[in-house]
Amino acid sequence: MESRNLLIQIALLVLAGIILFKVFQMDANQKIIKNSIEKSLKEIESAEENLAAALDEITDLEKQIVTFKKESKILEAQKDSIVLNHRRAQEEDREELEKIKEDIAKNNDELDRLRKLDDLFDAGEYNTETTLKLRDLIEGASGRLREYRTQ
Repeated sequence: MESRNLLIQIALLVLAGIILFKVFQMDANQKIIKNSIEKSLKEIESAEENLAAALDEITDLEKQIVTFKKESKILEAQKDSIVLNHRRAQEEDREELEKIKEDIAKNNDELDRLRKLDDLFDAGEYNTETTLKLRDLIEGASGRLREYRTQ
């Protein structure tokens, strides 16, 4: 019986050793699990902080987009205004150019008329004293027209 008791004691000791080993093993596993949970919690906190920062950045970007859209509309309006002013200026320049062309045509017609009169005087058809005075007046007017034309 003693051997049986001894066997039972040895079996109990082995069983106690296995149980003790399993307890220590569970304790180590529990520490690993606890560390993993702590790391996961830290990562979750970090992710939440990153998410909050990203949301703030998105909000700021949305505000910038609204600002840029407003600035774009303002710049578009300014561009349209500049284009309109440019077209008006071109139209005014065109009108002024037409007036200048008309003035040049009138001056050319007057110059041609004066040249014909001058040719008549040179031909000797008008030789009186009054015609000589007229001739001087015509030559003076012709000279002024030439000066105006070269400007």
